[in-house]
Amino acid sequence: MYVSWHNHDCAPNAASVVGPTGEVSITALKDIAEDEEITISYIDVREDCEARKRALLAHYGFECKCMRCTEEQRKELKQRMKEANLYRAGQRR
Repeated sequence: MYVSWHNHDCAPNAASVVGPTGEVSITALKDIAEDEEITISYIDVREDCEARKRALLAHYGFECKCMRCTEEQRKELKQRMKEANLYRAGQRR
């Protein structure tokens, strides 16, 4: 099995482990359905969304659009919109 055949996800269902002689093995992090894609993370998933995106773009040349990043960006946008609306409401007084 070749690791390069596994796509990145910021909420991966597997992890790659490099052994002492350089061999790479893939270990499931949770149950994986028979037809589910096996994904690994290319970066440290403990970082925040923007840091993960910067690392992936700088080192691997792509912008992550995984479910986790999409949800985190949506949540951040909603929070910014809420703050902007509260600010605007305060300006009207």
